[in-house]
Amino acid sequence: SLSPADKDAIFERSALVEQFAMRRKKAGDGAAPRRPAVPTPGGVLPSIRAQNIGVVMAFLKMPLAALKQALLDMDSDSLDTESLQALSTVMPTADEVELVQQAAEASFA
Repeated sequence: SLSPADKDAIFERSALVEQFAMRRKKAGDGAAPRRPAVPTPGGVLPSIRAQNIGVVMAFLKMPLAALKQALLDMDSDSLDTESLQALSTVMPTADEVELVQQAAEASFA
């Protein structure tokens, strides 16, 4: 048999689990359907992608020109392994490069 202290501990744990557990919504219970990532207004990349790039840029704490120069110079003082790994997660795809180039050309036309 459980001691009163053990019973209290079990109750406290189950109360915590019940209060803080994440609940998944079932389909059709009023949950909004997920929308696919769409380009941001005025932007050419999907909003999630743009946000991820922004997070990495904030992590690096470098102006874009300084980042470009550090990459060209292979400056290991400015860009450590962690910074390079973060950058590798947001490298543009060929399609993204093309989208950005088209948007830049259209804005100067």
